[in-house]
Amino acid sequence: MVTKHYVVTYAFLSFLALLGGIVPMAISGRIYLSVVIVVLLVAALMPALLIWLLRKMGYPIGRPVTCPRCAVEMPLFRKPRTMNQALWGGYRCANCGTDMDARGRQLEAGTPR
Repeated sequence: MVTKHYVVTYAFLSFLALLGGIVPMAISGRIYLSVVIVVLLVAALMPALLIWLLRKMGYPIGRPVTCPRCAVEMPLFRKPRTMNQALWGGYRCANCGTDMDARGRQLEAGTPR
């Protein structure tokens, strides 16, 4: 199922793949049709592969993260409140104040992440 979370993730990863091919061509000043075709194929296929791999690892890529206590959906773009949240990911529920890791699991009170 395609959700807004999936579309945003796919678009971001496609942009990174396109940027990786466009920048070298812009610097060299030469544009080759074969390079353009390869860059477009990578930009179309790489995000799907990465999203599949990250989902297999347990990350909620393309799926909304919900609070384990009150089941409120976390925002699409999070604002980290601590340095650990900024570095490792994670959320704090605005409704009940529960701290969660990047996968949406509740953190214990003494857990560093």
